[in-house]
Amino acid sequence: MDEEQKDLLPDNLNEDIGENENAAGRPFRNYRKELVATMAYLLGFNEEKMIKRYGGEIVEKLGKDKDALTLRYLSMIRMQIFRYYNYIKNERLKLKPLEKIDSYVDGKAVIYLREQGIEVASVNYKGSEDPVINVAYINQYLSDKISNLNKFVPDWIKTEYIKKLFLIPDCCADLNGNNLTNKNTRKKIIDKLHEIRQNYKTNILKYPYSLYLNWPKEWREDDGNILFNDNKFLQKLYRVNGDVFTGGDNLIDARDEDKDNIYRFINDARKAAVFVDSENVDPYRFVATLLNLKKEETAKIDRITVYYDKKAPVAWKFLNEFIHIRVEIIDIERVIESKSLIDITVAAAVVKAHYTDGVDSVLLASSDSDFVGLIRTEPGIRYFVLNETSKTSRIVTEGLDKNRIGHCFMDDFAMDKVHKFKKFVLEKILESILDEFNERGGFFSMSVAELIDKVFYEARFVMAEEQLEKEKEMFFEEYVAPGFLLRPGDESDEKRFKLYLNRKSK
Repeated sequence: MDEEQKDLLPDNLNEDIGENENAAGRPFRNYRKELVATMAYLLGFNEEKMIKRYGGEIVEKLGKDKDALTLRYLSMIRMQIFRYYNYIKNERLKLKPLEKIDSYVDGKAVIYLREQGIEVASVNYKGSEDPVINVAYINQYLSDKISNLNKFVPDWIKTEYIKKLFLIPDCCADLNGNNLTNKNTRKKIIDKLHEIRQNYKTNILKYPYSLYLNWPKEWREDDGNILFNDNKFLQKLYRVNGDVFTGGDNLIDARDEDKDNIYRFINDARKAAVFVDSENVDPYRFVATLLNLKKEETAKIDRITVYYDKKAPVAWKFLNEFIHIRVEIIDIERVIESKSLIDITVAAAVVKAHYTDGVDSVLLASSDSDFVGLIRTEPGIRYFVLNETSKTSRIVTEGLDKNRIGHCFMDDFAMDKVHKFKKFVLEKILESILDEFNERGGFFSMSVAELIDKVFYEARFVMAEEQLEKEKEMFFEEYVAPGFLLRPGDESDEKRFKLYLNRKSK
């Protein structure tokens, strides 16, 4: 068997039409590939082809992680046994150890697993010359180690769907091979593994990069390469599990050109600063924008100043916990309830920063049309505007373009890196409600639903109703379902019972 015949990795890199367009048809949006690159690595994709397809960063990162290597090598050896079954079986009949059949099996992987206390080569019972018996042991180890997959999958993705891809139900050796000692059980396992192996071989070109994985349903011609990007992968994965994936905003990132424009603006500055109109900016979009920019490219930003109005989302108060740039929060009082003073305050602050602090370059985070006037009246200051699609009129963007002011939409930046921030905000809001209980001795309501609604109202998440309900369900499971802790708290003049978050549940 020559090298070309042996290497059954055809690299079916079909570039599906429309993959880089969002629902609105804007072709400049880019879908992430971090998750599919991780899946390809853990499923045993050839490293050289990994680097060609996804870049070397993910290979370098996962290659240093023992849990990643364990899952990768178990998946890889199983796949190699399925592919080269007849050749491996012939060598085994010659009493050749599995790790020595290096024309078909990665011997280094076998030895690495052995060093970790995982033996996939040696089996001790009659009929062990059949290589699918080794697969039964590999399946058992994968089942035992599959919880380690959690560290490689973001917590906003249903990990149980991902885990299914690595597991083959009812085909495990069990502890010490107990499932293989009974003749009838062993036959069922062997027969099923051979059926799976034959199906894989027959349809190998439909599998992504010809990697074996346990896809929940039969492959279809229009599935294409499911590891093309994270969006396609999760859309199809949820669908075959009878679910709908609604987290597309986490996967669509701004185009490189938009990021380069921001980097260029900052690099050309003597001193740059960010001014935020909290009333007209979504805090989570703003955080997503900054977290998706390279730290080294934003080093020239002196500070971020948030002008905070009481009607703005409380999330702004926690910004400095997640942003590497210095953050100042300036509270702006309202003269009358219906009138905000943020726009005039920001305008005055920009001018002051220019003349007293030497700030020559301003990144202005706002979708308010009033700021176009500021930009026109201060020609000595360079501006770059960060706005949002839904809040920005065509007149504003045309005005910015006419004055040659750079701008980009913050909702073009992927939201995947914001989940920890959102979780932190929810927790802080809940803690403030508990603090209120501890001061007054009672809740505003005994309804769990009303408590959760209040927390999410304060958080001000902008998302589809279905996705919001799922967020509320996850919040309930993590923070409310475990209950709160009732403990006596020390007071200067008395001891009173107080409620605290049940952190043991986390």
